[in-house]
Formats: sequence, structure tokens, C-alpha cells
Amino acid sequence: MYANGPFYTAMWAAENAKGGQAHTLSADKPSDPADEISLALIEVEHGGSIQDAAYAYTQPGQPMTAGSVTTDGPAMLIAVWGGDGSALQHTAVPGDGFNIIDSYLSLGPTSGVQVAIAVRKVSKAGTYSMTWEATPPQGAACYLIAVE
Repeated sequence: MYANGPFYTAMWAAENAKGGQAHTLSADKPSDPADEISLALIEVEHGGSIQDAAYAYTQPGQPMTAGSVTTDGPAMLIAVWGGDGSALQHTAVPGDGFNIIDSYLSLGPTSGVQVAIAVRKVSKAGTYSMTWEATPPQGAACYLIAVE
């Protein structure tokens, strides 16, 4: 549960999309328009297709990892963390050679849904994983995507 309510995350891919500075992302919530939502748009310039993806919803005290992905060659690895804690201040630190590219971890007084995105470029085929460290202790939706 997220802050005494349902917690939902999802990931969508739009291969062959045309991004750029004018690209936008929006979502309607007709069933609950006043509730919280956080959206993250990740554009992989010159990206090919999604080679592999992993997802796990971890409970507090468990390692915060989506699992592993396997690539056939060089790839951009994208890790997304969405915590389920109800605090307004969070940290989410990626491990395994990943670097944060964007995050929403310091929430305003009306709250929001915390999210962090990290990437790692790999130069050869292999099986890769990543584990997050976060505060406060909480469950998290963890994704790992390999784009070749």
C-alpha cells in the first residue's frame, strides 16, 4: 500500500517515436483526478529496441532490485525506482555503476510520488543488474530496461 492507499506503477515504450525538446508527456486520470501522479519520460537518443526488461516490487528490508537483464551487445541500461513511503523527503542512490539522470525525491506539502531514474552505458554483451539504496526504509517498484 502507498500512504494508506493503492500503489500503481507502469512502464510504456514507444519505439520509433520522434522525441526532442518539444516532446511532451501527459496522462488523464478520470477515475481519481485529485490523486497524486508522477510521470517520467526517458528518451534514448539513437536507441534501437528494448532488448530485455525486468521488474520487481520489493518490500521494506529486501534488496531494491528489479532483477537482471541480458544484452546481445552494447546497450543503454535504464533503472527506475518508485518508492512507496509516505514521507516527503527521500533518497534513492543507484549502485553497480549507474548514475542518476533525474529524480523527484523532495516532495512538496501536497506530496507526490517519489521517483528516480539512473542509467549505465555498457559496451559489451552480458547480464546486468542494479540495486538501489533508499531512505526512509520502504518498498519500491524497481524497473531495469536494456535498450540496444
